[in-house]
Amino acid sequence: MTVLVTGGGGLIGSRIVKRLLARGETAVSLDASADQPRLDGERDNPKLRRAAGDIRDYDRLLALMREHAVERVIHMAAVLVPLTEREPAIGFAVNITGATNVFEAARHSGVKRVCYATSMSTYGDQAKYGDAHVTEESERYPYSLYGYAKLINEETAKAYTRNFGLDTRGIRIAMVFGHGRVTGRSSAMSRVISAAAVGEPAVSDVAAGQLAPVVYVDDVAECMVRICFAENLELPVYAGLSTPATLQEAADIVRFYVPGADIRFADDAVSYQTVKKMDGTRLERAIGYRLPALERRILDHINEARAERQMPPLAQI
Repeated sequence: MTVLVTGGGGLIGSRIVKRLLARGETAVSLDASADQPRLDGERDNPKLRRAAGDIRDYDRLLALMREHAVERVIHMAAVLVPLTEREPAIGFAVNITGATNVFEAARHSGVKRVCYATSMSTYGDQAKYGDAHVTEESERYPYSLYGYAKLINEETAKAYTRNFGLDTRGIRIAMVFGHGRVTGRSSAMSRVISAAAVGEPAVSDVAAGQLAPVVYVDDVAECMVRICFAENLELPVYAGLSTPATLQEAADIVRFYVPGADIRFADDAVSYQTVKKMDGTRLERAIGYRLPALERRILDHINEARAERQMPPLAQI
């Protein structure tokens, strides 16, 4: 099967592409550049197609889907906070118009299913829900332009299903951590782990007690690939898999594997609004996947950072 991955050269998208290739699928990886260095290890794979393009360019999307006879799409391309808040026109052009272009091109190309990343940011802040976990049925109260864009994506996708019969499936992704995440407040956990892993001091600009539902980058990729091929799906949008954790808890796990790691929290470290508990039980059942332990995934993150510096991996204790 041929699958188009938008944002295929990115942190998550490249891992999706690699999983598709490992399954024996043909992967068309679309990103701003055809170079896509994260995929260099697959350069000789005959089932990889790297393409340059912008999801704001509808004609390019349509031509690409038709040229490669794309059967399914995994849409990951987006711009994130803080750019979406500083440059609303860019954020909306990419995250709303771009996503709509993907749906529109798919319906005119015979695509069987479009899977897309939406976000826990559609829920807004935990204060709206008290101590309860948010679920697929929870009301959504986004407060950021990014969150509103993702909410619009969800409703647009449902309209394409309702009006044109296009099968669309979204996952509300939790706060992603992994080596290579460096921008925005939600990257604080990633930056701390990556620095400490290679013996560098890590100073967090986000408070130690900041709690959020987190998910490792590889698990996001696995979920997106599984929902792309899963059968008998019941919901158009699923709450994503996650583990609630504070930055302090993550730091403590890092110190367990890297004794003496220099991790500090800035005196002016901030907290920010977010949901803190998300129930991904329905997605877990739908795709048959359960998250590994947080300790295991932080170790994976540590070892990826170390491998980049040609440092030996640390063993699980």
